[in-house]
Amino acid sequence: MTRARRSAAGVALAAGIALAAAVALSACTAGTPAPTPAVTPTPSADGVGVVDLGVGDCFDEPSAGGTISEVETTPCDEPHDLEVFASWLLDLEAFPGQADIDALGWDGCRGAFDAFVGVAYADSALDYVSLAPTSETWAAGDREVLCIVFDPAGPVTGSLRGAAR
Repeated sequence: MTRARRSAAGVALAAGIALAAAVALSACTAGTPAPTPAVTPTPSADGVGVVDLGVGDCFDEPSAGGTISEVETTPCDEPHDLEVFASWLLDLEAFPGQADIDALGWDGCRGAFDAFVGVAYADSALDYVSLAPTSETWAAGDREVLCIVFDPAGPVTGSLRGAAR
């Protein structure tokens, strides 16, 4: 039996990061869509731009509400809240709508979750959130989906790769 679960924290994080990515990506284009999907702003000295996150990055859930444009990464061997475990580019001609993009992100991350964690999602104590393009980031050239795993019970130390829980 497949269970669908999304934590309120994970959904709020995804919404805040997606909004910030839209703002960051739109700021990188001067009214013209970027020619490649790799549209990333330069992170400040204080953090990493959310569109610069990659597989293997660990970070804490931002405490500020609203738009999240940067996160502070932390080594995965130190306590952290979130870990990027998969990434891929959507191969679509046109933006199909937010519901379809969100479903593609959710389903794609779901498939990668089992292999990364080492146990079926339905049997896992861990959860994930997918960050997928919005119509605004799509127009700026964004095609990347990020999958982020976390433990709803709180921070973890070490990667969740192969955690089998």
